[in-house]
Amino acid sequence: TLVDEAVLGAENDYIGHIVAIAPDIIALGYDQKGAYTDRLEELLREKGVSVRIEHLKPHRSDVYKTSLLRDTMPE
Repeated sequence: TLVDEAVLGAENDYIGHIVAIAPDIIALGYDQKGAYTDRLEELLREKGVSVRIEHLKPHRSDVYKTSLLRDTMPE
């Protein structure tokens, strides 16, 4: 499946930019869980945005996991 557009989340209003774009699908990382994502679909529906939320599977998490990559980055 191809991606039409990728958008980074906003730190101070994580709903507003999604409502403005009104995407068909939101792809979340396999480890994106918590208060912001648990109710995301419900909160968007309240704003009139019908969206499918997909949690992506990890891709080679033994190599590409953020905590592993962080250890290899120069300071």
